[in-house]
Amino acid sequence: MWPHKFQCTIAFIICSFSFSSISYGISEEFLRIISNTTLEQEQTFEAEKKIIEAIQDRKVDESDYKPIVEGEFTGSLLLYDNFRKDKGLSDKDKHDFSLTSILKVYDFGRKDLIYDSADKSIEIQHVNLLKVKNKEAERLYKIISDYDYASRKMDKLNDYETFLNSQGDKIRDKFNLGGGTVLELNQFEQLVNGFILQRQSIARDLRDAKAQYNLYFSVPFRKNVFPAEAELAARAYNITGNPFKSIEYNLEEELLDLEIRKSRLEQAVTSSEMFPDLTLGLKLTKFDVLSTANDFEVRATATSKLNFFDGFRRKYTVKGQSERIAALAAQLRNAKLLKDQRLAQYLIRYQNLDDEALIEVEKKQKSKNDWDIAKEMSSVTSLDLGTEIRYASSILSSELRLMDIEAEKGLLLIQGISVQGKLSEFFIIPDQNTENPADTYCLLRS
Repeated sequence: MWPHKFQCTIAFIICSFSFSSISYGISEEFLRIISNTTLEQEQTFEAEKKIIEAIQDRKVDESDYKPIVEGEFTGSLLLYDNFRKDKGLSDKDKHDFSLTSILKVYDFGRKDLIYDSADKSIEIQHVNLLKVKNKEAERLYKIISDYDYASRKMDKLNDYETFLNSQGDKIRDKFNLGGGTVLELNQFEQLVNGFILQRQSIARDLRDAKAQYNLYFSVPFRKNVFPAEAELAARAYNITGNPFKSIEYNLEEELLDLEIRKSRLEQAVTSSEMFPDLTLGLKLTKFDVLSTANDFEVRATATSKLNFFDGFRRKYTVKGQSERIAALAAQLRNAKLLKDQRLAQYLIRYQNLDDEALIEVEKKQKSKNDWDIAKEMSSVTSLDLGTEIRYASSILSSELRLMDIEAEKGLLLIQGISVQGKLSEFFIIPDQNTENPADTYCLLRS
């Protein structure tokens, strides 16, 4: 459930703003734009390649426990001795060929430990892929958010410029007819100069935002596709329960937890090297392949290796792995603290913006009411042009600030979801980066 304060604030802002784009949910087009663009990023491709590499490494480990067939040809030529009478080729010239097949059948559980360690490596790369998608989705949202809000601000300024031009014509006409003062005209010119600087600043922001958008997005920008903050909040609370509170592991914590488990498995593999393994085999040997004789033998072989002393290599390796596990556990505790701190900071900032939005809405509504009263009183007392401009400027200032607040609140929601590691779910980013997921599945399993 949402906090009561958030419910009231969201409802109040929806009633106060006239957003033509507000609907009952975020548009599928917007979600698809973020999702597809995230999959197209180079970092995403690199993370997917690491998954395939981890799967291939797993297959390399499996090959150590599959039958191995080796062929060997040995030959020797007698060059000289001091006791044989026959020279050249003799019965001491050997050219043998052997074919050996071996299979490791038992190693005191190392096989399962090695397989589990390889599986953990694959899991780590899968989580790393989610982490990359999470980071890229947050960055891409910021880019499209900057473009949308800069565009909407420019539309507001264009409307205000039209109003300002009409008021300027009235002020100049009044001055030319002798009804105005030089002071009134100068004040208006100063107001226009300030508006020009403000418009140039927002135009620069719009130009930069457009350049960033065109750099990363392949689809043209469309207005009225970007969701309102209320829509983002509704989806955020629906997916996470609370975007500013999390008791589950996020992606960073999950990654560290998997690293700890993998390190423990590697430590167990190293410790188990003190136990012997057992390898069985068959060996076929054909003697003197250059002769016409058909002499051969087949032998069954059994090999067991036991390491009695390795210069303390195993001891120090296990000790180093223990220290690595301890360091990863400390990082895991620190990651949880950082997660909670960041979410708490986002919540405080979100609540402060909530309060500021209420104040700005009240200021805007008061300026509108005062302007309406002044218009009604114009039949008794003439409405001063400077008064109209002052009301319009106050309303514009509140509207621009409310846009900034909405943008900041939307970004805080996305950042909160990003900290929890759920942006892939929020933007419905698929696991497989391919037009035919079945092909990728077959590739990874082959």
